Amino acid sequence: MSIYIKPPETENKKLSPFSLAFFALILPIAVAYFMVTGNELRQFATIIALIVGGLIFARPYVGLMIFVVLVYTRPEDLIEEIQGMRLSLIVSGVTLIAMLFHKLLDRQKLTRSPINLLIIGFGISSIISATIVQLGGEAAQEMGKLVLLPILLINIVTDLKNYRQFVTILLGLTT
Repeated sequence: MSIYIKPPETENKKLSPFSLAFFALILPIAVAYFMVTGNELRQFATIIALIVGGLIFARPYVGLMIFVVLVYTRPEDLIEEIQGMRLSLIVSGVTLIAMLFHKLLDRQKLTRSPINLLIIGFGISSIISATIVQLGGEAAQEMGKLVLLPILLINIVTDLKNYRQFVTILLGLTT
């Protein structure tokens, strides 16, 4: 008796119409606008943000990887010009929206896991407790990052290949 293991099917995903519209229309308009307006550093940062945002909307898994890199490296603490921007919170929010769009467009359900509800409950109770102790918005934003990471992880990393890549990046960042 032989055991036949079926090789994984490769997906031939094309760019979505939203991604094509973004790269064909919005990005060139933004580049032209910012070339006329002035501040070169702001132009460069905005163009990079638009490209990364488009990439995240095309592939939410990339957004998860960027979010994990930002959480581990904390560039807001190292670079004075970007202090207070909350890059990791912005990237996690964009990744969450992109993941929800992909799930809706592919008619997939969110991964059913009791951890999703428990993490959301933990986040709500942490924000309420931070409000009572008067820690302010800083604590709420940090809790937002902590709540979004496992939710994104459970819903985006669903196959073995992505899991191995995620673990490799995580181990590389911790060493």
